[in-house]
Amino acid sequence: MSFRIAAATAAFILATSTFALALGPVKFTLHPQNGSGEIGNVVMTQDGDNVVVDVTTQYAPDLAQPIHIHKGTCDTLDPKPTYPLVTLQKGTSTTTLKNMQLADLMTGGFAINIHHSTADVPTYYACGNIPKLK
Repeated sequence: MSFRIAAATAAFILATSTFALALGPVKFTLHPQNGSGEIGNVVMTQDGDNVVVDVTTQYAPDLAQPIHIHKGTCDTLDPKPTYPLVTLQKGTSTTTLKNMQLADLMTGGFAINIHHSTADVPTYYACGNIPKLK
């Protein structure tokens, strides 16, 4: 009987630790690309069954800027967006990704990319790799 209690306790601790880790905010930096000078910060937070992605930038152009989560890294970005985010306006964007787990984005295989403008999507202005879950 004590083995069952120990096993159940261990399973509970493991599940709770993993859950708590997923809830912690993940913060990382967006670095300029193509001489843009635009830099930014991303905070990703688990909110129940959703992930909230908050982005703030500095030195952004005074234009609406498409922003997405792409597969790959900033060095090897898949040009097709995996998850669109709310267009960056005046250096800010907040998006709620429904039915998403933060841990699913923290595989080392995703990056957030900002484009110059809605009229110039091919030009990348800033990018940051979503950190890998340790």
